[in-house]
Amino acid sequence: GQHEERKGEGVESLQQLIIPIFEGFAADSDLGSVESARVTLSKPGIEVYAASIRIDAQFRGLRYFMYWWPLTTCAVIVEYFVFWELVVLFALRHWINKKRRALALDDDDDNDAAYDGGRGRDQW
Repeated sequence: GQHEERKGEGVESLQQLIIPIFEGFAADSDLGSVESARVTLSKPGIEVYAASIRIDAQFRGLRYFMYWWPLTTCAVIVEYFVFWELVVLFALRHWINKKRRALALDDDDDNDAAYDGGRGRDQW
């Protein structure tokens, strides 16, 4: 907006400009992050008292959640990995126990064949 203020006897005109530039800009990750910006004015008679640049980033996907809810996102990701680690751990444990039981049964079968408890084979 534009307004006028009275200071002493003179009239000073103040104006605020909002100029959207670089809409849809995406930084190239191979080149690194953007660290500076240069603004030039084409009219030499313009007096600038103050200037500022505001960057509004619009994140999508995981970056959006990591920016707005960092602790919640961290907790969800950690829980996800812990869940799958437990699934793999229990599957591995089940597989190992299954192999142990199979080996133990094989050993028992060999022992049973060697020892018949004092009875003949036809009494089984």
